[in-house]
Amino acid sequence: MSSDMNKKELEDRVVQLEAELAKLEREKTVLSDSEEKYRQLVETLDETFYRMALPSGDYEYVSPSAQQVFGHSAEEMMANPLLIRDMIHPDFHEYFKGKWVELLEGTVPPTYQYKVVARDGAEKWIVQSNKGIIDDAGAIVGIEGLCRDVTADVQARERLQRQADEILELSTPVIQVWRGIVVVPLIGSLDSQRTQHFMEHFLGRLEETASSAAIVDITGVPTIDTQTAQHLIEAVAAARLLGVRVILTGIKPAIAQTLVHLGVDLVDIDTMSSLSAGLQLALRLSGMEISALSG
Repeated sequence: MSSDMNKKELEDRVVQLEAELAKLEREKTVLSDSEEKYRQLVETLDETFYRMALPSGDYEYVSPSAQQVFGHSAEEMMANPLLIRDMIHPDFHEYFKGKWVELLEGTVPPTYQYKVVARDGAEKWIVQSNKGIIDDAGAIVGIEGLCRDVTADVQARERLQRQADEILELSTPVIQVWRGIVVVPLIGSLDSQRTQHFMEHFLGRLEETASSAAIVDITGVPTIDTQTAQHLIEAVAAARLLGVRVILTGIKPAIAQTLVHLGVDLVDIDTMSSLSAGLQLALRLSGMEISALSG
């Protein structure tokens, strides 16, 4: 009787183990399918996906798009973890080194941008996003992340910035009208960025033209606020330090009232009602006169 019970218990245990084994096999199959789908998804990305072990710094996985992004195959990058450091543009050596120090110290920098020199010599801008891999004890044992080529985006932003600079250049011309005399006709609203650009461009042109007199005409400026007025006064003060006499023309009554209300001190600045009057003053200061023609 006892022998039969032991045999029955053993048979039941075998059946139970077989069921558990079958369950594990099913779970393994599901897991393998999930991993395969995940791998297929990763390999369709334009970004380079990678997984790295820490503190060794060895790559456990690099997606095939590394060839497109860096010019090196995934196999090459996995075989040589230092390859990415060799590609870093000289301007970013210290910056990238700092990010690696953070990683080795257990801090994962989430997202940062740097420049590399790809295998074919092309300079590329890379945005790298990282996520830490944490073990059961809460320690960072690796990182995984994406490297994306954003060169086209950076170049587009640079083109837009150049266009904006060119527009600012055209909107704040500094025109040499006579030897030693320049005119700056300001037209439209003056915001802080435009006024700051005017100041830099104005002082540069004064030096280039070796001017002794400059006429800043604000006939076409509808309004002036405190910050804009301050920038204009600073530009005048800087020009005077260069030995240039600045004449402010075209001040409308409304702007005059605003300047007085803001407490802007124009005592040491030559002001004239019109551009022509300002030009006459500039010529007189240069030892010349304009005589009216008689018929």
